[in-house]
Amino acid sequence: MAKRQCDYCKGDHTETKCPHLEGWMTHFINIINLNRTNQYPSLSLDLGTAFDLYPLGTLWDRFNSSATQSDYLGKTHWLWWSMVKSYKKRLNYKKAGEQRRGQKRTRSVRCGYCGSTGHTRRTCSDYKSHVATLKSDTTLRRAMFVDACREIGLGKGTLLKFTLGKEGREYRDNGWLKDTEDEFLAMVMEIPVANINAFINANRWSDFYESAHIICKPLASTNNRGTVSLFANNSVFNGAFAKITEQNHTPHYNSLWEVEIVSASKDQSWNEINADEYLGILKKREKSIVRSYVEAASQWLEQNR
Repeated sequence: MAKRQCDYCKGDHTETKCPHLEGWMTHFINIINLNRTNQYPSLSLDLGTAFDLYPLGTLWDRFNSSATQSDYLGKTHWLWWSMVKSYKKRLNYKKAGEQRRGQKRTRSVRCGYCGSTGHTRRTCSDYKSHVATLKSDTTLRRAMFVDACREIGLGKGTLLKFTLGKEGREYRDNGWLKDTEDEFLAMVMEIPVANINAFINANRWSDFYESAHIICKPLASTNNRGTVSLFANNSVFNGAFAKITEQNHTPHYNSLWEVEIVSASKDQSWNEINADEYLGILKKREKSIVRSYVEAASQWLEQNR
């Protein structure tokens, strides 16, 4: 299973344990103390007491009223708010630990996955079994996807020809695709093996939904396209991926263009470093929510092994 990656620094730890949090919160308090707009009475806060003396909302309002764009240090507004909440959570954990020190635990441990007492999600047998099923599904599905790519000659360096189809021409005639060319060539830069997993057949409005796009670079284009994302669904390339992706959704380049392989490639390599990232969605989900996906994975495995 993939290691936990911090959203703030990408380190191998949770956000609450991020070693950079204290430095960022020191900056946070310093900006409040600058009080650039004089919207509030001046305070001389220090990190050791500020979060105990004032509610998070008060501190956040003061930070927002005083911070300039450069004060955000290249981070988004919501990420700062998330860091502030994580730091407060860290302080709460510390305080609770100090209060509990020397005392025996009086409350039973309850699993956040199956809801039973006596164990945690990390040691839950149901959780481990479900993860194993999802990983088995993903491993086989990816192998089938690579085999399908190899069979049709899709890989890094494949040359594709995009031809504007009937619906696309109708759009162009109506002015929506004004000046769009009849056809163009594009080279495949990446095949989406890492995005092929047990959730690839989830409804696209679901939190579990995954999309897999073949990334292409046009060789020349009158419309100055940067890259083209061709959705690896069950209709492209004469249904080569029908058993694998099981998706009918047809975004722009799938629905308006006809695509054919002009020059094949034998390079089906892909980046396996973050191959298990899709399992991260299970960390905060309950068994009742995940069950249907596990059952679907089990059924798919029986049909395709």
